[in-house]
Amino acid sequence: ATAADFPSEDCLHSLIEAQVRATPDAPALIFAAEQLSYAQLNARANQLAHRLRESGVGPDVLVGICIERSLQLVIGLLAIIKAVGAYVPLDPDYPEDRLAYMMQDSGIGLLLTQTALLERLPVPPQVQSLCLDQHGDWLEGYSTANPVSFSHPLNLAYVI
Repeated sequence: ATAADFPSEDCLHSLIEAQVRATPDAPALIFAAEQLSYAQLNARANQLAHRLRESGVGPDVLVGICIERSLQLVIGLLAIIKAVGAYVPLDPDYPEDRLAYMMQDSGIGLLLTQTALLERLPVPPQVQSLCLDQHGDWLEGYSTANPVSFSHPLNLAYVI
């Protein structure tokens, strides 16, 4: 049988962290020729979550994410949730005027994106951009440990 009780009081990141403890070396993500284990996914998301918290992300803070399908997309989404923020998904294929409206109307203060996309995105002046595909290990100084969680199942997770 494949049925299992779902812990409704647990948040998504808690379930991922439990899977890391259970099967750290098992594949968590596979995209094209790239693969991350649960431990690698968790470590990278944790580093980014610590960076996001440093930027003021916390409970119910909206963070835009405009990234092509990739490992970075999942890392970014998980990091926002671990930082207790809420993500605003922005499809890179949307017209520029639609993206500009969504960024302005949602009130995001931070946008996670990629370098190639940033060049053509109509980012409002008050929105800080963070490219997840920066060269080098730009998150090296951030802890890979799980951030202290003060999230609650009633916190926002995303806004569309």
